[in-house]
Amino acid sequence: MSKRLQQRIVFQPRAHDRLQRGVNKLVEAIRPTLGPQPRTVAIARHRTHHDQTPEILDNGGLIARRIIALPDRDEDMGAMLLRHLLWRLHEEVGDGTATAAVLFQSIFNQGLLYLAQGGNAMGLSRSLQEGLRLILDSLDF
Repeated sequence: MSKRLQQRIVFQPRAHDRLQRGVNKLVEAIRPTLGPQPRTVAIARHRTHHDQTPEILDNGGLIARRIIALPDRDEDMGAMLLRHLLWRLHEEVGDGTATAAVLFQSIFNQGLLYLAQGGNAMGLSRSLQEGLRLILDSLDF
């Protein structure tokens, strides 16, 4: 079996670090579009595209969609998790992807810190679900 096709086991601290780096890389690409005066982000086009000029975007969902893969596959997994969330948000709502990305990054990073300090994963999950319920109730959906 070739080395690329061999399965490998990634232990928790390493997996958490790499997933976190992938999420952080994607958010850092989208963050400039946040705010009342958003800035643009230049994305290099795919090699197969005839026009080699970079694409200038100011929409977090489109920026996430244009990022195909990160070189490190563990980082890529974290980035693609967030990418999927942002693209679904873009399709369903059309706006708020940069805000969602920044919120996701903060909750994800703080959650990993809490777990690394010995916190209870199920307690964290219950707290996040309760917080979501309170937010949705206050928005009168």
